[in-house]
Amino acid sequence: ESELLGKVTASSYAELNRADAERLHVTDGQMIRLKSAIGAVELTARVDGRAPEGVVIAPVNLRPVDTRRLLADGEVAVPVTVERL
Repeated sequence: ESELLGKVTASSYAELNRADAERLHVTDGQMIRLKSAIGAVELTARVDGRAPEGVVIAPVNLRPVDTRRLLADGEVAVPVTVERL
């Protein structure tokens, strides 16, 4: 984890497109679960419209959640399911 990045963004998150968030009934700041074929993580949702529709952006280098648990070795992107908690 980068010390500078930790000052700007203190904890892990998943960024969702507004249209996707509305469809999933997810609000900004709500806890969600991302599930891939090999793992699952729980993160805070950020709904700000910057993520492309159909894409979830979840940085791998923020704490406390290690989103690399969703990826197999060598993967940088993977299909996920989003669940409200």
